[in-house]
Amino acid sequence: MAKHIFRHIFRAPVKSFLSMTVALLFTLAMGTLQITIANLRADIDRLYGETIITAEVQLYQDLGRSVRPAGDIISIMHMWAIEELGMISQIYVEGSYTVFITSEHLDWEQPGAMDILVAVRELAHLTEESDGFLGRDDPFNMHVEFATGHNENSFAFVDDVPIPIIISKELVERRNLALGEYTYIVYYQPRLFRPGEWYYTPAVVIGIHDGMGLPRGIREGAVMPMDALETLLGEFTGFYTMRFAIDSAFNRELDMVVEEIEIPFWTFRYPRLERLRVIVWDQELRFGVTPLERHAELLRLLAIMTAAVSAVIGAGFAMMLLLQAAKNAAIMRVMGMQKTRAQIMLWLGQIILCMVGGLAGLLAAVIFGLESGIVVVAIPYLTGAMVGAAVGALLITNRAPLELLQVKD
Repeated sequence: MAKHIFRHIFRAPVKSFLSMTVALLFTLAMGTLQITIANLRADIDRLYGETIITAEVQLYQDLGRSVRPAGDIISIMHMWAIEELGMISQIYVEGSYTVFITSEHLDWEQPGAMDILVAVRELAHLTEESDGFLGRDDPFNMHVEFATGHNENSFAFVDDVPIPIIISKELVERRNLALGEYTYIVYYQPRLFRPGEWYYTPAVVIGIHDGMGLPRGIREGAVMPMDALETLLGEFTGFYTMRFAIDSAFNRELDMVVEEIEIPFWTFRYPRLERLRVIVWDQELRFGVTPLERHAELLRLLAIMTAAVSAVIGAGFAMMLLLQAAKNAAIMRVMGMQKTRAQIMLWLGQIILCMVGGLAGLLAAVIFGLESGIVVVAIPYLTGAMVGAAVGALLITNRAPLELLQVKD
């Protein structure tokens, strides 16, 4: 049987070459589409995996649909609850509290207006240009005049050592303080279910700042290390700023992440019409991913259409070529070959050509970069060709041999 099949193939070299070429081209076209789609998906996955999405906690007011700074109403317990979710990283907070920054000569009977105490983890956030993640919308750069023997490295809290503070020029005048002077922080420490108490702790003025880098309402305050504020207030530490990055593993589920982060803010502590919410800055991801996802979807639809068209064309082309092989079919029948055997031989001859062309197209696609989707690439045209060849073989072998001899190839 194989001898007769290959003899039939070589007897019509033009038709055989055409059959292989068409199969090659359609398989290569499907492979090229799969390569393009795979590359797009890789770019999309890379953007989802590498893009840093930042967010900030802000206060949302239903009445006017307005967003305003959260003030010092973000508690450290809220921050702990959010950290435990395991969805965020690179947390940045700025704490604040009202205290008295005093010298030993302060009139304890009439201390005057209270002072704002601002806490940050790193002084570099206020004294250096922002890297875009933790910075505010406008450029800022706090200028600090350090006391003799002190610099940026002095801004660190160590137990049993006076807390280093950097005060504003207004505090210098109001409290009659000076660079390098030792002073006190007098603060009120709350208690659960009972009145709090006033405490004082030693501090040292390591510098004087010009107020830049701080929100307008607290530019006249003093700046201290966050560790010191947390040590003084414990679980009563409050923040007016909380920014963070969302773990890139959750970049595809930002809505779910925001919902989970906002859950700790639904407490009775806040008025009915106000609550804290998370503002997510995902523009970079959306602007980068959305066009790619649309393009990938269009290519996916195009691949489906190409697969359907290749199957139809494969069926029609194979059937047409077999219908033109009527003389060979007649010779097989006249020589006494059974109808079923003749059908199989005609069908196999066409399928072998399609398989050779398809394998060549598949090899070319792999060379060009195809790594997956091989089945999707190879099956459509071959399936159509198998169906078309079967129909064509049945049509010509079911006719009388003399009738077939009257048909021109």
